[in-house]
Amino acid sequence: MFLINRIIFSSFFPLFVFETFEVLELKILLYKIFNFCSSWSPNGDSMQKFDWASFFFWIL
Repeated sequence: MFLINRIIFSSFFPLFVFETFEVLELKILLYKIFNFCSSWSPNGDSMQKFDWASFFFWIL
């Protein structure tokens, strides 16, 4: 339930207002890693259509 509220809360409010700079820096690093992995996926049909980088960026 906390995760659902977190997703809804994060989608309506800008993250930089509520997060510290260190957390944002970690999210940007994870975004780049997941974006790189999804762009180099061997079967580029289903993994590339869904933006896993943005998905994990907003979940964390």
